[in-house]
Amino acid sequence: MPPRLSILIPTRNRLDFLKESLASAQAQTMENIEILVSDDGSSDETVHHVRNVSAIDPRVRLLTDNPAPGAFENIGYLIAHASAGAVAILGDDDVLLPAFGERLVHALDDRRVDVAYSLFEVIAEDGRPLPRQTAKLRRHHRYAATPPGRSTDGTRAALTGQLWLGSCVYRTEVIQRLGLDLTFGSAADWDLALRATEQGASFFVPEVLWLYRDHRGTISRAASARATASAISVLERHRAPTPEGERIRLDRLRVLLAMQAWKSVATDPHLAIDSMRRYDAIAGRRLEPRRLLAALLLRLPTRLRVRVHDAFVATVARSREFRS
Repeated sequence: MPPRLSILIPTRNRLDFLKESLASAQAQTMENIEILVSDDGSSDETVHHVRNVSAIDPRVRLLTDNPAPGAFENIGYLIAHASAGAVAILGDDDVLLPAFGERLVHALDDRRVDVAYSLFEVIAEDGRPLPRQTAKLRRHHRYAATPPGRSTDGTRAALTGQLWLGSCVYRTEVIQRLGLDLTFGSAADWDLALRATEQGASFFVPEVLWLYRDHRGTISRAASARATASAISVLERHRAPTPEGERIRLDRLRVLLAMQAWKSVATDPHLAIDSMRRYDAIAGRRLEPRRLLAALLLRLPTRLRVRVHDAFVATVARSREFRS
């Protein structure tokens, strides 16, 4: 009998975190699961540890022959090897609560649902709860405005960023058919969520079933120019099927274009100008502060522009460090 849930764990050189993540997958109350761990070239004792675990627990299987190194390439490799009817992708630094699989796979019993997802809590590197970060992220992603259960407008949840890859269970046939579009870089999971919800329903379980670990090395904390450009590309590719969804999409796109203009104004003024032009094409009368700051800085000579920009960034960073 094939397993009902494949828990996929891509990993590389995070053994201390991986031990807890893998143990949380093993502790699922749901029976008949498989746990696939794909090592992406670790130089620590990851492979040795997973082999020891798999020798005791036959549900755990180690894969070490991913032909294309990279975080999302590794995820895609795991997806191709999943044999269950549903797939969950667990970061090697995150933690599943015991009922995660049982609660979310049950939602997929409705054949109209292609992806089910839950609430989460944020934990620190050492596992301490971070309630302020949890509350901030839940507000940002608008969970309070999302009714529980099945939604035929899943693109709204995807656009607001609720379908974090680690909080979701996808129908395997859907995720294997759609795949990860690696041209979107670090936003490939966002693109996947939007494509999945464009064709099928989503299901929201308003329970904390997943713990997201916030630390310096996490992918989602990266705010690089490339990550911003990837997210912009995703939003420019997709159009929402409802007026509310389209408003959310344009709001998110405006913020990201303003951010791109601000980030690039000191190093790539041509990109800053292009970002502001694209912003103005969709903004109407709305004006993001970062778009305004970028426009003001472009009036300054290059050296002065760079110094003012760097001083402003340093001041904001000190302010955030002080508040935290």
